[in-house]
Formats: sequence, structure tokens, C-alpha cells
Amino acid sequence: MAPRITEDESLGTINEVVKKLNQIDKSWTDISNPVLKSCEETLKIAALDKTPGSNICHATLGLIIQALAHTGDITIEKVKNMVEINFDSKPYFSIKGEAKIIVDAGISLAEWFKSFIEGMLKIPAVRTPLMSIPTEASAAAAKVKEEFAKLIGFDLIRKVKKVATVCKQIKALVESIIKEFDALIKQFAALKELF
Repeated sequence: MAPRITEDESLGTINEVVKKLNQIDKSWTDISNPVLKSCEETLKIAALDKTPGSNICHATLGLIIQALAHTGDITIEKVKNMVEINFDSKPYFSIKGEAKIIVDAGISLAEWFKSFIEGMLKIPAVRTPLMSIPTEASAAAAKVKEEFAKLIGFDLIRKVKKVATVCKQIKALVESIIKEFDALIKQFAALKELF
């Protein structure tokens, strides 16, 4: 993954802040991508992928309801339609039909839970250094005139403008990551409330 903010050595101290933020962003992406991937897969299996606002709670409840609906009046005939046993070749045992959908959803949901909870446990390790970034960016921006004191006229103005642009990008990226944290935390709280 390419960094969301381009590093530029000519920007001095602010570039060090960008490097640190890009590393934090990469760490967050390493945490959030498995959650998002398993979320997408599970919602697709649960036929909730096109439903706005669907989350892990909806998929969990949907799976439970779907499983209950299919096991209510179980008969040997229904079991025969759910599984296939082959004594001669592999696969010797396979699940098919609607039962396969439920099993696949259960497996996918388990992966989602795993990545979700692992992600939640890693948030503090990413959030703590992230919260120092705005202060570091402000300190770096405050030193821009002295850091580039050798520049004069339009060269200095261009450098200050470039640093200001990078500071805005830093602010936007920090806010974006915090929103992603908060969305995950909100889903986690809803899930805990559900169970």
C-alpha cells in the first residue's frame, strides 16, 4: 500500500511527522484490512452486502435466525438433502444446499469475530502515537520559518505553503483514522450489548 501522504525530504521536520504518520497508518491498515475483508465476505454470504448500515450484529442475528428457521422441523429427508456422503472418493463428506450457506456464513462470521476482536485489542497501540501527531505537526509548522531561513521571497512562500498543505493532509488523515477507530469501537459496543 502506498502512503496516503507523500513524503518529501525537502520539507524538513514536517516530513519526519509524515513518515511517522505513514507508519501509524500502515499499522492501522494492517489491523483494519482483515476486519473489512471478513466483514465484506460475511455480509455477502448473509445477503446483507447491499443493505446500508449492515454490520456484525446484523450478520450474527441473521445467521442465528436462518439456522433456527432451517432446523425447526428437521427430518431424515432434510438431512439427506443437506449432506453428501461418498464412500468411494474425496470429498467423503460435504455439506450442500441451504445448510452449506449457513455453515459458510458461520465460518465467515467466526473469521470476522476473530479479526474484529484482534483489531479491537490492537487499537490502543496505534491510537496512542496517533494522538501525538497533531501536536508534532503544529510544532514542526511553527519552526518552518527558522528551518528554511536561508530561503527568501517566493521560495520561502512556496515552502511555507507546501508545509501548510501537508499539515492539512496530516489533520485530515488523523481525523479519518480516528473515525475508523470510532466506527469499530461503536460496532464492538453494539455487539457486546447484543450478547
